[in-house]
Amino acid sequence: MPLTTLLLILFLSFHCTKGYHPEVALSFEERARYHGYPVEVYQVETEDDYLLMLYRIPYGAGQKHSESRNKSAILILHGNGGTPHNFLVLGKEKAAAFYFADKGLDVWLLASRGIFGTFKQKHKKYDWNKDPEFWNFSYHEIGIYDVPAAIDFILNATDQKKVTLIGHSSGGMVCFCLFSEKPEYVDKVKLQINWGSSPIIEKLDFPFLVFLTSLSSLVKGLINYLGLVELPFHSEILSVLQEWSEDPYWKQLCVFVIQSVGSRKSVLQRLQDVELIVMSIPRFSLRQEKHLLDAIYYGGARKYDFGQKKNMEVYGQPLPGEYNLSATTVPTAFFVGSNDGFIGKLDVESSIRRLPNTIFYEEVQFDKFNHLDFIFAHNASELVYEPTYQLIRNIDMGIIPPKVKVPPES
Repeated sequence: MPLTTLLLILFLSFHCTKGYHPEVALSFEERARYHGYPVEVYQVETEDDYLLMLYRIPYGAGQKHSESRNKSAILILHGNGGTPHNFLVLGKEKAAAFYFADKGLDVWLLASRGIFGTFKQKHKKYDWNKDPEFWNFSYHEIGIYDVPAAIDFILNATDQKKVTLIGHSSGGMVCFCLFSEKPEYVDKVKLQINWGSSPIIEKLDFPFLVFLTSLSSLVKGLINYLGLVELPFHSEILSVLQEWSEDPYWKQLCVFVIQSVGSRKSVLQRLQDVELIVMSIPRFSLRQEKHLLDAIYYGGARKYDFGQKKNMEVYGQPLPGEYNLSATTVPTAFFVGSNDGFIGKLDVESSIRRLPNTIFYEEVQFDKFNHLDFIFAHNASELVYEPTYQLIRNIDMGIIPPKVKVPPES
């Protein structure tokens, strides 16, 4: 009897002390409305038959519908392993999507292929739960199919002739794929902004990823041998992580893991945001991870490595070629985290040397700012979003900064 009573007390204390965040079970639309923002939801079809989610926050909280007309349109692109939910985590007035809407911009957010959303169907032919063919994509396909489909939809839906792109992490990398492979989209983009992103990733300070890259052939071979096309046990992992993040005894562990992405710990993320961050971890294609390993292993801005035989068919050479960075004539901007172990200053400088039109470069003015702080730091609105907005406003007014010059490579 005493043992039963003790177990009951422990059980009740475990569940009664859980700190459920009020937004955990809400969809993107519900979360936006919860904070007082209007939201529109669209499904966009790509050239290769994927069906994507495209969200719109046309004006800020407390503003009128009439104020949504003739606004400068921005398209926010999430990174690998991210979703549009990331840009709502910080809440009213602070989260990127809300901040820019309050500032008077027409805010659009793309959920790239494979991301859950309002509409169940994700492809006209393949079922993402049953057909492995659905997951045969890397960030290359996101760049050449998903982003242009979103751009065209936005331009058709608004009075704008061009859109501004903002990409976090690989959300910026996909833009360079687009401009290289479909240079006609240069004329549809006003400005391309990179938050913790670079087309060249060679000098990262991320020991675990560097270790995986050194075993690139082994890792890719194992994935192929096991026939894996997406991250396995996603539902089970997500369920465990959500359970942990809701319990105060495990929340600190989740905080440590999230804050340490990129090998350098964040000091700017809030404890109460952990549940929202964890609940939005998506399913994602392992081909994206293999492409990332290739990009780091080979250096430069490399295309996907299919293996020598298929490379000869696709590229006409045994190794994958590089993206043509010189085709990115769009005005380009970079924000670099001083403590970002994934995308660092040296790689961004290497990219700037090869890009023809970089007009802005800024190292975030906080000495502990890491890779995920661009979207989860409690003061990201001050450190990143405000200078981003000022840059967009200047470009809209025709005030174009001079091209950035970086020191020659030593």
